[in-house]
Amino acid sequence: MLLPQQIQVLLYHVVMGWVYGFLYSFLTVFVKGVRFRFLKGCMVVVFHLFFTSILFYGLVLLNGGMFNIYFPLFFFAGLFLYYLLYMPFFFQIAYFYRHKMEKFFKKVSLVKSRIVAIIRVVPVERRRK
Repeated sequence: MLLPQQIQVLLYHVVMGWVYGFLYSFLTVFVKGVRFRFLKGCMVVVFHLFFTSILFYGLVLLNGGMFNIYFPLFFFAGLFLYYLLYMPFFFQIAYFYRHKMEKFFKKVSLVKSRIVAIIRVVPVERRRK
């Protein structure tokens, strides 16, 4: 592997580590509201499968798919960079949007429950009592 390709791949791993930390922190904030453990687990597994496939697809495009043992170190460096410098700021944004979404979904469920109550037909036996 040539030196310019190697530098590109190292920077790619740093950036992808940062992107992984960013997306995973948002995923954890929004998954907290999900009630079903199975659904949470499926979302996390699908996220990791999707991200890993994107990571290796980019690696194939950059250098033909060659993977050296020190590439994960640069990935973790990007992840560490995100968690050290950027996570507190982005967590505030994520919790703000999660709070707004919870308000919206509560209003939607209230409207839905009232519409269902109007539409639901009471049986004749209950109406006479």
